[in-house]
Amino acid sequence: MDELCARVKADPIAFRIKHLREQRIIDCLKAAAEAAKWEGRPSPQARIPDNGIVSGRGVACVAYEGNNG
Repeated sequence: MDELCARVKADPIAFRIKHLREQRIIDCLKAAAEAAKWEGRPSPQARIPDNGIVSGRGVACVAYEGNNG
């Protein structure tokens, strides 16, 4: 999923929310993004700092059905 976001230069949270139908997961992603003070932007950042030190970020989610999780 993150590779798709990078390919289309989309924010990973916004991209997931746009393509999800499960409101419970959408609400969870929004709450996690708010708690983490998520900076909405495409990932990875286009510019590498002059010092060459980069940092990563990520997000993942899954919806289980029944006794599947």
